[in-house]
Amino acid sequence: MKQKGELVPIIKLEKKDNQFAYLHLPKIGKLKIRFHREIDWRKAKTVTVKREPSGNWYVCVSVEVDFDREHSLPSPPIKL
Repeated sequence: MKQKGELVPIIKLEKKDNQFAYLHLPKIGKLKIRFHREIDWRKAKTVTVKREPSGNWYVCVSVEVDFDREHSLPSPPIKL
């Protein structure tokens, strides 16, 4: 039974290996996808699916990541 405020997963991921997986989407079916980098699907915020006129499908996933400010800022310039 679904509780109030509980999210129901509508996107299912079936990993094949480290590079490929199958993404099961409602009304579209099963898409074979290639990973360019590892994704924590539990932190996915949005998934955009696009089909080109050529018939190719593209999936873009927005993921929330922890921001490490210390390592992300450039170092100050060095005076010579």
